[in-house]
Amino acid sequence: MKDLKLTNYITKLLLSLLMSFSLIYPLTTTLLFPYKHYEIAGISLIVLLVLSVITINKKVFKISLVCIFLFIVIALIYLFKNNLLFYVYQPIAWLIDYIKDVQPFNNPYSYIITVLLCAGLSIFVFIFTFIKFNFLMIAVSGIGLFSGQWILDYFADKAYIAFYTFCVSVLIYYFLHIYYKKSKQNTNEIVKLSGLFAFALPICILIIFLTKSTFAHS
Repeated sequence: MKDLKLTNYITKLLLSLLMSFSLIYPLTTTLLFPYKHYEIAGISLIVLLVLSVITINKKVFKISLVCIFLFIVIALIYLFKNNLLFYVYQPIAWLIDYIKDVQPFNNPYSYIITVLLCAGLSIFVFIFTFIKFNFLMIAVSGIGLFSGQWILDYFADKAYIAFYTFCVSVLIYYFLHIYYKKSKQNTNEIVKLSGLFAFALPICILIIFLTKSTFAHS
């Protein structure tokens, strides 16, 4: 039973990682940030692992929330007393000006924005994958992101790897949606959760190699 839970956890973790990457990477490429796909995936994985520890049970989750809240309050008080609050919103202010072509590229700020994007979207995916599974929320968010970028002509060629990953991932999310639906009906005609992911992993690996080889020859 423990082995099954561990397998299901790893499966959902990898699925969350793929979906998080597919939502984050199009944004960083649109902003012309120089970070590689494996760097984005690495930051996202760290966030997902931290969230997994925090939400391991209700007691740990409550303690973690209290600690995070106290840390934020103490940090804000310290920054306010020392007139350092400017450093909190400075990266956001830079991003707004950078998008308007008012400010040049700034590597430290771009990294902070990238980490914030990874954290925010990874938390979003984690919530609707682990805590309260919602296929529609995940699917609509991804479709809205890619559609918006294409309509506004902001989609970068390098982001195709994220688009293909999203297509595979959202398909697995749909199967997972059916899996949970069938589980509630107590039917035996369902596959293991890990089985849903097993067929997709080789496809995702193939996507990475094909995408890299395509742009290597372009």
